[in-house]
Amino acid sequence: MMRYVVVAAGAIAMMSSVALAETTVVRTSPGYMTPHKSVVVKKRVNRYGQLVKVKKIHRDGFYGSSSTRVRSVTDPATGVTTKTRTTVRE
Repeated sequence: MMRYVVVAAGAIAMMSSVALAETTVVRTSPGYMTPHKSVVVKKRVNRYGQLVKVKKIHRDGFYGSSSTRVRSVTDPATGVTTKTRTTVRE
């Protein structure tokens, strides 16, 4: 009898996660700061169901500052992650 309860709970959980995957979720971590570096990470699911993670890093140094943006797109069907990195020196 307990087996049927566990199976039913699993089915309900899978159905609710499918409904969640269809919506766009934006989560922003508060990031962390040191005196010379700040990092902000945002995660969301795009309209194709892929997980998109954008990480922005800003560094201040003796010779100037730089901003780096790393965008990772993960396809849930294949598990393949594509990364794009952009750095701007100021």
